[in-house]
Amino acid sequence: MHSCIISWRGRMCLGLLFLFILMHLTAGCSREASETGGDKQRIFTVNVAEARQEDLGRRLELSGELAPLRQVLIVPPIPGRVAEIKVREGDRVAEGQLIIRMDNTQQALQLRQAEIEVEAGRLEVEKLAYLVEQGAAAEYTLRQARKELAKGEALLELARYAYDVTFLKSPLAGVVGYIWAREGEMIGNTQAALVMDIDQVLVQLTVDEGQLSVFSAKMAVQVEIPALGGVPRRGVVSYISQAALPGSRTFQVKVTVDNPEADLKPGMFARVLVEGESRGGVLVPGGALREEDGRSCLFIVTGSRVARRDVETGLRRDGKVEIVKGLQPGELYVSRIPAGMQDGSIIEVMEEE
Repeated sequence: MHSCIISWRGRMCLGLLFLFILMHLTAGCSREASETGGDKQRIFTVNVAEARQEDLGRRLELSGELAPLRQVLIVPPIPGRVAEIKVREGDRVAEGQLIIRMDNTQQALQLRQAEIEVEAGRLEVEKLAYLVEQGAAAEYTLRQARKELAKGEALLELARYAYDVTFLKSPLAGVVGYIWAREGEMIGNTQAALVMDIDQVLVQLTVDEGQLSVFSAKMAVQVEIPALGGVPRRGVVSYISQAALPGSRTFQVKVTVDNPEADLKPGMFARVLVEGESRGGVLVPGGALREEDGRSCLFIVTGSRVARRDVETGLRRDGKVEIVKGLQPGELYVSRIPAGMQDGSIIEVMEEE
């Protein structure tokens, strides 16, 4: 009898333990299902808009920054002490003009020593050549003297190079933009000064792929510099990149502008106005687009749910983006994408724009 009571209690404990494990597993599965499907079951209250064909107009306005046509960093090839700075920032310099002189006391002495040794070697060769001709010296001594002279001449060239590079000269005609070096300080192979050619300047533009077709080589454009009153200036397209910038679908375009008064300064903000052909297109607000992995997508309304769709974009202006491919007039799309929305999400339309 006692053993039967124990057996019954044991079976009861095992049964309760099994029931506890089963309930725990069931709860875990419910949580997992909730976590994985929660966003799709959630109802998003959204504004939607109907895609419409709009007139894109003829004028395209882009912004960029002025840059010198050419610029060169002056860097000493050999570390040393700055002895003298010959120019000031803003000075105009000619090609080959001295910018900075490095201390060259040691180089001058080494050059002079090399010159003396070469001169002595030449005299020795001349003397031995005469003695060999007279039969008073062996031929091999003349050959040896000529080898020593050649070695000395090579060392002279090295000494002359080491001396010459202490004079830092401008490789182009232009304006001194910056001088980082200071007289008396030691500098290594680092930038000492910057010389810029600003007789012409460049406006550097970053252009979306949909805008690239507007540009052509040597086409005239209008350039405005707000800091100088926004007076229109003539610019010419001088460069269009043949490949997109890494990690994007944008291209670089450069516009050249004459700068006879030198009032256009590198770094100034510039606007470029391009007259293109008038055409129509579908525009959506910027908030209707989601950018993921370098691609753009919209959420298209399909009844009470949305479908994620990749699209190709074009012109961007006034907070709107042209959809070149992937959206047809008459289709409804979510005009402002809420966080967490994904393909197949349930929606409730709050307002149709």
